[in-house]
Amino acid sequence: MIDARLSAQLPVIRHLFLDPTQGPTPYLSLAQAGCQALRLAYYRALATGEAGSATNSDPANGAAVSGGPQTVIAAAYVHDLDASRRFYEVMGFSEVRSGASPKAAWSELASGGYKLLLVATSPPLAVPSFPLLFYFFYADLAAQTGALHAAGLHWQHLGHPAHAPGGEIKLTDPDGNTVLAGQRHPAPAAELPSGPPEERFSLLKEAAAAAAQRGSPGIRCQVSGEQWAPCGAAGELRIADSAGDTVWVCLAHADDILVSVPGTFITSAEVGGIAAFLANRQR
Repeated sequence: MIDARLSAQLPVIRHLFLDPTQGPTPYLSLAQAGCQALRLAYYRALATGEAGSATNSDPANGAAVSGGPQTVIAAAYVHDLDASRRFYEVMGFSEVRSGASPKAAWSELASGGYKLLLVATSPPLAVPSFPLLFYFFYADLAAQTGALHAAGLHWQHLGHPAHAPGGEIKLTDPDGNTVLAGQRHPAPAAELPSGPPEERFSLLKEAAAAAAQRGSPGIRCQVSGEQWAPCGAAGELRIADSAGDTVWVCLAHADDILVSVPGTFITSAEVGGIAAFLANRQR
């Protein structure tokens, strides 16, 4: 016998999986994926499990609302069920039940009153990576970033937007979907730690490394700073212009010159240039 509270939840599940108004989005329908046995197994698990006790309330006055859903179960189709389950466990969820059929498997996760259903089919559905799949709010975002770091997961600190004055981070799940996490209240003490620094490709750094391999010229940056004060930084790159003038500069001044002076380019101190290159090509 299905508990009366649970019977009110089943239409929500059927809507997630079976609503024909969903249109041409088969990844929202287990039936279209040939997973009827999986649906039935999931329904049986719900019927034999503990029914949710949360009630709908009007946000304005807290009064119960009739006719609305009593709970919402977010569903996500994944390629690797085990990897996705481990990821969302690090995000604070725990598996409460799971099941499988010859063509699919599912794992229901929960965190407090919130539920997340992960589904993997065989063959996998062609589901694109979403620019935003989930947004999770945490009471202590710094503690959550500590859990992410301990698990070896990388994230990007996005700052402190108005909707998350305690901080906001961005990361991706095993399927490449973007997941955001934030804190609604300002952090009382330390600033939210930033994620592990991401090394970005820099053409200037690559050129400076190549020049260093040929031997440092031992020249300081030849560009003056404010009030004609010498820059003092090491000259890492040789910059030239179309008139033939050259100068050794630090990375900061190299970027400034290349952006603001037309016709400038990175050059090598080696003798030969294009003439030597063409001569070698003709051999």
